[in-house]
Amino acid sequence: MSDEGAATPVQPGVASLIVQLGERSPDVIEKAARALREMDAAVTVPALLAALADDRENVRVGAARGLGEIGMATAHADLIAALKDKASSVRHSAAFALGNIGDPTAIPALVEALTATDYTVRWAAVLNLGKFGAAAVPALRAAISEGEKSARQAAVDALGKTSAADAVPALVAALDDDEESVRCHAVVGLGGIGESAAVPVLIGALNAESRGVRSAAAKALRSVGSRAAVPALMAALKDDDYRVRGSAAFALEAIGDAAAAPALIAAVQEGCPYASQGDEEANVFVIQALGAVGDGTAVPVLVAALHADDREICKAAAMALSRICGETIVPTLCSALKHDRPSVRAAAAEALGGLGGATAVAVLIEALEDTDGWARRAVVTALGKIGSADALPGLVATLKDADCWVRVFAAYALGNIGSRDAVPALIAGLKDRDTRVRGPAAYALGNIGNGDAVQALIAGLNDRDTRVRGPAAWALGRIGDAAAVPALIAALQDRDDDVCRAAAEALGTIGNAAAAPALIEVLNGDGRNVRGTAAEALGRVGGRAAVPGLLAALEDDQRRVRGAAAEALGRIGDAAAVPALTAALDDIADEVRLKAREALLRIRV
Repeated sequence: MSDEGAATPVQPGVASLIVQLGERSPDVIEKAARALREMDAAVTVPALLAALADDRENVRVGAARGLGEIGMATAHADLIAALKDKASSVRHSAAFALGNIGDPTAIPALVEALTATDYTVRWAAVLNLGKFGAAAVPALRAAISEGEKSARQAAVDALGKTSAADAVPALVAALDDDEESVRCHAVVGLGGIGESAAVPVLIGALNAESRGVRSAAAKALRSVGSRAAVPALMAALKDDDYRVRGSAAFALEAIGDAAAAPALIAAVQEGCPYASQGDEEANVFVIQALGAVGDGTAVPVLVAALHADDREICKAAAMALSRICGETIVPTLCSALKHDRPSVRAAAAEALGGLGGATAVAVLIEALEDTDGWARRAVVTALGKIGSADALPGLVATLKDADCWVRVFAAYALGNIGSRDAVPALIAGLKDRDTRVRGPAAYALGNIGNGDAVQALIAGLNDRDTRVRGPAAWALGRIGDAAAVPALIAALQDRDDDVCRAAAEALGTIGNAAAAPALIEVLNGDGRNVRGTAAEALGRVGGRAAVPGLLAALEDDQRRVRGAAAEALGRIGDAAAVPALTAALDDIADEVRLKAREALLRIRV
C-alpha cells in the first residue's frame, strides 16, 4: 500500500486511528478499533466516511474496517460504493464491514462482488453473504444460473456458508451445472448444511460421471453422518477411482455401522497386501473403517494386512486389530515383533504401546535390541507410553543408542515413566553431542522433578542452542527449586524470545518474590513476545510493587498482555486496580473482558 497522496482533513486523533486500522498487525488494528469505539460516533463516523475517499489505499482500508467495527448502518451506502474501489484490499475490507453491519440490503452488492476477478474479494463476499443466512438465498440462487464459472462457484460456496435449509434446493439444482468444479462445490455445500433432505441427492451423486463429484459426495455424506447412506457407500468401495474408494471408507469409519463390515473386508482382501501406490491411501482408510466398525470377522484379513509391504497399511492394521480385539490380540502382535520386515515390527510395537500389559512389556524390552532404527524408535515410544518401571534399565541403555532419534524417544519415554533412577542418565543426556537429544533430556528431567538435576539444568541455560535453553528453563520451573532463580532471572535477557518466555514462566511457577523486579523490567520493556508471560508471572510473585506496571499493561496493544495483566491484578488483589479493571470490561477483546471480570470478582470477594 502506498502512503503517498493528500489525505482528506479529519481530526488528528481519528486520522491516526484510521491509519492504524489500515495496517497488517492484528494487535495494532484491535487497539485502534477499541479506541475508535470509545469515541463519539458523531465525530468518528463522518471522519471514516470521508476517509473512504482518501487517495491512500491504506487509509481507505482503515476507514472500511473502522465502519465495520463501529457497525454503523448509516455507512451502508458508502461501503457498498467501496465494493467497487480500484484496490482489492479496500473491496475486501468493505465486504467484511457490510457483513458485520448485517443490513440485508447489502446482499445484492455482495452477490455482485462474487464476480470479482480477485479471489480474496470473492471469498470475502462468500464469507459475509453466509452471515445473512436464509435472507441471502434468493439472490444467490439467481446468481448460480448466470455469470462465469468462478462467480457461480462462489455463489454455491456462499449458499453452503448460509447453513440455511432453504439453500438445499438451489444447491441440488447446481449439481446440473456444466462445470465440474461448481458441481463439486455444491456437493460440499450440501454436506456442510447437513440437512437429511440432502442425503438422497448425495447418494445419487456417488454415481456421478465425475470422480471429483463422487469423492466430494462421499465426504459430504461423512459430514451428514446418516446411516441411510451406508449401502451406497459400501457400493462406492468398488469405485474404479481410489480417491472415491478412500472417501467412501472415510465416511463409513465416521458412521461406524457394523453392516458395512462385509464390504470393508472384501475391499481389504482385494487391496492388500499387493496394493498399487495409488491404492495405498484408500486401503488405509478401509482398514481404519474396519477398526471403527469393530466386527470380529475382520480379524483374519487384518492380520494378513499387518504383514503388508506398505508401512502405513501395517500401522493401520495393527491399530485396527487392537481396537477390535483389545488385549486378546497381544500374542499376535508379539509374534509380529519378530517379523522380517521392520515396518511390521514397528507397527506391532506401536499397537502394543496402546494395549500395555506385562506380556507386551517383556517382549518390547527384548525388542530394544532390534537391528532397525525405525523399529527401535517405535519400541522405545511404546514402552514410554505404557510407563512400566520394568523398562527402565533398557531405556536408560538406549540413551546411548547410535540412532539419534532412538535417544530422543528414549529421553521422552524416561520422562513419562518418571523414575528418579533415570536422572543420572538424563543429566548425562544434557551433554549429548546432538541438540535434538539435549532438549528432550531437559524436558524429561522437568517431568521427573528431582532436585538432583538443578545444577545441570542451570548449566543448560547456557547451551549454545535455544532448543536446549528453553526446555532447561521450563524444567527448572517444574522442579521449583529457588536455587535456580538467579540463573532464570539472567535468562530473561536471553537473545531468544522463546527462552525468555520459558524463564519468565518458570519464575512465576517457582513463585519467589526476588524475581519481581526483573519481571517488572521485562513487562515495561520492548519485548513484545515476552510481556504477556511476564505479566502472568507477576501475578504469582509480584505483590503490590507490580501493580503500577500491570495497570499500565492494561493499555498494551496486545490483547494477550492486557488479559494477562488483568488476571495478574486479580491474583494480587489490590483494590487500587478496581477502576482500571472496570474500564477493561469494555475492552474490544472478549478474553480481556472475561479476565477483567474474573479479576474484579476476586478482588471484591
